[in-house]
Amino acid sequence: MFCGKLIPSSKLNKKLLKAVQSNDTRTIEKLVKRNSHLLTQEYHGDDYNNYNILILACNDQNFMKHVTGATITKLIDLGASCVEPTKNDHWEAIHYATINANQDKLKAIVQRLTHEEINSLVYCSKHVPGKYGFCPNKNLIKSYSNNALSVLLKYGNRKNDFYECCELLIQKGINVNQPDSNGVTPLDMIKQINDTRLEDILKQNCIPPVPCNSTFELIQRNKVEKFLILDLSKEVFDGSSEELSSCTLLQLCCAKGLTSCVAHLLNQGASPNKTITKNPNSPIMIAMKEDHEDIVKLLLENPDLRLPEDILIKLQIKYKNLKNFAKIDKYMEIILKHLRNIEKTKLSDYLLAKDDLNRTALHYATHYRSSQNVLDLLSMGAPLTEKDIFGYSPLNSIEPNVLEKFFDNCIRAPKDAEDMNNWFFSLRNQKEKFSIEIDYEALISRHQTENGHESEILHQLIKIKDLTHLMNHPVISSYLAVKWQNFKWAVYGNLFLYLIAYISLVFYEFGYNQYSTISNGLLLAALLLLGIREFVQILIFRFDYIKRVDNIIDLFLIAGIIYIVAFGWNNPVLDYNLRVAFSVVFLTSTLGIFMQLGNLPFFTIKVIILRQISISFCKYMVFYVFPVLAFFFCFFMLREVTNEDFDVAFFQVLYDVVTMFAGDPDSSYPTQFTSNPIFSHIIYVCFIILIGIILQNLLIGLAVSDLQEIQKEAQFIDKKERANYITNIERVLFGKFKNSSVWFFKATFRKLLTMSSVFQSDRILVIQPYNFGCVFVKDNPNKMQYIRDQTIINLLQNVFKDFWLHGDNEVEQPYSLKVLHDRLQKVESLLEKLSLNLSNQSAI
Repeated sequence: MFCGKLIPSSKLNKKLLKAVQSNDTRTIEKLVKRNSHLLTQEYHGDDYNNYNILILACNDQNFMKHVTGATITKLIDLGASCVEPTKNDHWEAIHYATINANQDKLKAIVQRLTHEEINSLVYCSKHVPGKYGFCPNKNLIKSYSNNALSVLLKYGNRKNDFYECCELLIQKGINVNQPDSNGVTPLDMIKQINDTRLEDILKQNCIPPVPCNSTFELIQRNKVEKFLILDLSKEVFDGSSEELSSCTLLQLCCAKGLTSCVAHLLNQGASPNKTITKNPNSPIMIAMKEDHEDIVKLLLENPDLRLPEDILIKLQIKYKNLKNFAKIDKYMEIILKHLRNIEKTKLSDYLLAKDDLNRTALHYATHYRSSQNVLDLLSMGAPLTEKDIFGYSPLNSIEPNVLEKFFDNCIRAPKDAEDMNNWFFSLRNQKEKFSIEIDYEALISRHQTENGHESEILHQLIKIKDLTHLMNHPVISSYLAVKWQNFKWAVYGNLFLYLIAYISLVFYEFGYNQYSTISNGLLLAALLLLGIREFVQILIFRFDYIKRVDNIIDLFLIAGIIYIVAFGWNNPVLDYNLRVAFSVVFLTSTLGIFMQLGNLPFFTIKVIILRQISISFCKYMVFYVFPVLAFFFCFFMLREVTNEDFDVAFFQVLYDVVTMFAGDPDSSYPTQFTSNPIFSHIIYVCFIILIGIILQNLLIGLAVSDLQEIQKEAQFIDKKERANYITNIERVLFGKFKNSSVWFFKATFRKLLTMSSVFQSDRILVIQPYNFGCVFVKDNPNKMQYIRDQTIINLLQNVFKDFWLHGDNEVEQPYSLKVLHDRLQKVESLLEKLSLNLSNQSAI
């Protein structure tokens, strides 16, 4: 069956909707015969509630009040199903026509239904009165097992064909003795209403009473003792069949909180996972929704229980209602405790489950700022980097102190004094070296490496300003240091090629006439190496290649070398153009070397300082260049210039202004303006004050401010730059691997990703702080690396000491009800003390 979404620009959907509203059966028939999928297509939006065209027509809302029964009949004849329940309410067409009390529509529907289908049962939630403003009673409680007559008597529109619809349903054989989940039948409601006309309808149709003898009615009427002696051998539904029922027997017992009945059903072999079309909620979800903790624990003890994969998402969505906070916290703790004991392969299904917005359970835990839920989910392996349809991951909303606490928990250390003694014993007797293990399973899961690159956590971490300082945490900095060992060959290779090109240019220029063969050979070798390097990069990165500034510099460098070599072969003597080319290439190669040095840890801060201050200066100069240009034109116009030396004078004045702006004023400069000496001196003094003093000091102050900001971030800014370098390369490699259709290229990119990866199977990093910073992956102890970064070692030691001294302290939830309640109590006690002091003072 085709089922799509309504596209706003779809003319066919709009045409069908208008045709139904105007009862144009010819147009309806024409449209549906050519496009049969229009009958099952859902109309999205707040006004349409994901209904198909038949359900919309049965409702009197959305300008459908004047739709006739003939139109309903035409839709059914063309193939519209009148027994298919909706996705949201799980009601059928008969129930929507009934609640609106539209006799014409209801008559068209019941003519196509069997006796069993007319008695189809549905669930009526507490939100039904809010959807239909004409409901006579706004305080009705939710209930299962409602047939169309129950819906009509509870919620039906009294201003429409209310009595006619009651009579029609009774004439068609609807069960007036069908009790709902609260044990109330339509017959009871008619007697309670005490309406003479309804009683006359009943008398005319002579409905005999039905005794309470079914299994379901025992539960509906709370006859638990009789129910517990029954021998149940199969699943029981409240309707004549599963498709026409509103719940199973176990679902109803869970909703009503009948613990003994639930235990009896489970002992008799009832499935704890059984759901039906009209009630897709599992029994355990119903029990949690109704806050029946005993039943929840009873179901969790059942070995056949399979929790819904999205249970963690559905639970946390209920946080939207502040009244549910304590209840949801309780059940989240119970469910998470249960999930810790299942297999990892099954556990990942719950942690990776997503809703319609592509959000995981961790998305909602961070969104509702539930610190304990976040830490529990992360410790179980919930992915931090999964993105929803809007491109947001849990990292975008996680609290920095919670993430830092999780990083601390990733460091494996003794939890108590006994563990600490055992640990020291093993170090002393087995002569092992002091080492600390860091578990990266939650940060870099196998699912993440299959669907994204390994350093995705670094890529997102450096983009979020509030979390950037955590780059300096031992968990991240240690991983980054090891990761850098796999990438530093690219930096050193680039630096080596630049140095070769630089040295070749020096030999070529200063030894051009004497050593032409050697200098040409060196320069051609440098050109060949640079060309191969750029060709490989273009092959890998393609259009992403030109997005990097250093690649543009490489192209300028290669073009300059080609020009020098080609010009040298044709003209053996250096001339003006060749010297200009040499100058440009020297500057380009020097800039390239400088940028490559910025990727080395020792030079990173120095290069960043120069780069950031240069960028800030250029940004400010875009605005402040206007007063400088104004003075330039003043000086140029005040100077006596003939037509012959116009060009020379123009550039001379421009050079003079730039020189003075740079801080080299010439006190004799105004004497050049012979025609207006007084005004020229005034303009010159204004230039010195406004530009030479004020503007220069302003720019210097801004540069100092930028420098101070960089120095504040100096502890982690070098790590941020290295992480950015790594993730940019790895992200592009992974993109090419995913999109490549050629086997050779796909295998090549896979090999490059494997070479750059830190972990293969075991995601535990072992660090020996007192062994020169020795680091190795636990499953590969032979491949040792040495991190000579004292900052990482010191931080590891401090984290370890804090963890041992302070223990596993809970992270304060800044917006939790518990914290707010405690703070309010403190405020109240302070106010009471203040009031007492004031009263004592007044008494004195």
